[in-house]
Amino acid sequence: MAMSFLMNWVSQIVLFIFLATIVSLLIPKNSHEKVIKLVFGLIVFLLFLHPLKMIFQVNPDQIISQIQLEQFMQGEDAIKEEISDKKIEIQASTDAYILEQLEKQVENTVGEELMATYGVNIQDISIQMQESTSEEEPQMDEITFKLEEQQQDMVEPVKTISIPANNHTDRRDRDIEIAKSISSLLDLPLQAIEIEWEGG
Repeated sequence: MAMSFLMNWVSQIVLFIFLATIVSLLIPKNSHEKVIKLVFGLIVFLLFLHPLKMIFQVNPDQIISQIQLEQFMQGEDAIKEEISDKKIEIQASTDAYILEQLEKQVENTVGEELMATYGVNIQDISIQMQESTSEEEPQMDEITFKLEEQQQDMVEPVKTISIPANNHTDRRDRDIEIAKSISSLLDLPLQAIEIEWEGG
């Protein structure tokens, strides 16, 4: 606003000086020439005083109100930003709680079956959720089970252990069987299930 007023004021002065120069060239050389130049000088002087007049005409209450309005707007923006941060924090806490409850539910659903059928315990469950921008409930993208062999309470006699060459293949086949069982129990696609073992 101040820049616009300043540009307008300078434009008025330049335009008036231009017109005054043309008029002074057109008027005849006589006794009225000095009077006309004096009038032009007074008008230019008044034009230079115009900004000061505008400053003294400013209402102090209006300035104070404008400052208060700007402070209020800044405060309102700060409050909105704080509310937005709180929403994000609450949403993150809610998501973490829901994920924790979901992991417990999954463990309760498949834990006994894995113990009875394969003799393994669930040490940890990690669930990755699909990112969703809609209001629909997010779906599980990947679920990782960290398993360990069930510990025997009784000490058994030492047996001779032979490690077959295809031990790695057998472990992989067993992982697939366990994953298929989990897939069936949780109604999830097989590729969404990852099996890991305690201690590698």
